[in-house]
Amino acid sequence: MSAWRAAAVPASGLRIAWTPWDAAIETVATLRWDNEAWTVECALGAHDVQLVLRLGADWRLQQCLLFRDMPTPDLWLGTDGRGRWGEVNGSLRPELAGCELVEVAGSPFHHAVAVRGAAPGLLAVGDETIVRTARVDVETLGVQVRERRYRRTRADAWSWTSATTGREVEVCVDGYGVALDEPGAWRRVSG
Repeated sequence: MSAWRAAAVPASGLRIAWTPWDAAIETVATLRWDNEAWTVECALGAHDVQLVLRLGADWRLQQCLLFRDMPTPDLWLGTDGRGRWGEVNGSLRPELAGCELVEVAGSPFHHAVAVRGAAPGLLAVGDETIVRTARVDVETLGVQVRERRYRRTRADAWSWTSATTGREVEVCVDGYGVALDEPGAWRRVSG
């Protein structure tokens, strides 16, 4: 079977919302094309946190900003595009070397970054890729590095280990590569 390619996101952008599987608190991701790259703003309702991702035109992650209770970011990570990471204040983060993805609890959007950017749509059904991932704890701002396996299971589905349940899940994605529902974790309610 041929490799899957995600549809081009409209220049007007997208707005997508999810809720936890057993709650009505929304997480909303808004994508917009800005200055030759994508900006993704995620309002994580469960944590009362704002997450901003800056993605290149190829959907590779460039920056991650996390706002909790101040107008300035509590955490601002950036990469030089060659696998080296640092903070906006100039501090290097060598433990994040090679990370292609930043994952924040409460935001299912990071899977789209993996499907479109780190695993750039070149996988045929049955193929898989390992994505080095930096997982951010919203409370402590601690960052833990892990490897996450993404496998294309069908033309419109991928599998990964759920951060919520710890089990392998298969998740359908829309034509843009953005996850729909993850059983037991969250469900898509709009977009």
